[in-house]
Amino acid sequence: GSSWRGPRVDPATLDVVRDHIDALLPGTATPAERLEAFESSVTVPAPRLASVFEAALAECRSRSRKVVTLPAREHVTVRYVVGEPWSGFSAYQGDDTSVISVNTSFPLTVDRVLQLACHEGYPGHHVINVLRDRARRTRPELAAVPLFSPEAFATERLATQAVSLVFSDEERARFEREVLFPLAG
Repeated sequence: GSSWRGPRVDPATLDVVRDHIDALLPGTATPAERLEAFESSVTVPAPRLASVFEAALAECRSRSRKVVTLPAREHVTVRYVVGEPWSGFSAYQGDDTSVISVNTSFPLTVDRVLQLACHEGYPGHHVINVLRDRARRTRPELAAVPLFSPEAFATERLATQAVSLVFSDEERARFEREVLFPLAG
């Protein structure tokens, strides 16, 4: 069996990080309880999730189109589901279209909604699949995408970084503050 344990971290370094987090969270309860309370204060209420997600997706799309050439007909359909073990999922349908499913039973913070829109949509999985589909026309071997492969890992890594590809930290904070938080109420 494997005995990999991960990187060693100096306990004094962890204490510094914990103290910093502790100082950032308001209140007197345990840090875990204060973090949960803070996240609850920025969680998008389920009835407002669609408007917040769709505004985030539209902005991610607009920013992505400035740096990636996409076919005019490409589009994403969003559906809202409950009870899934994930917060969101993008299923490529072919012909430059995807269906993004957003789990309304998952508590999503405003920041997480923006991450999810970029990750599943633009410039994440949807864009990756549109570009792969275009390349497949001359390279049919690209049609097969094994779920557990180096390419799948690389695709997931790229989608995880998608929000930082189209937003600087300052732009992201401003968009969340000026557009998404008001929509979330």
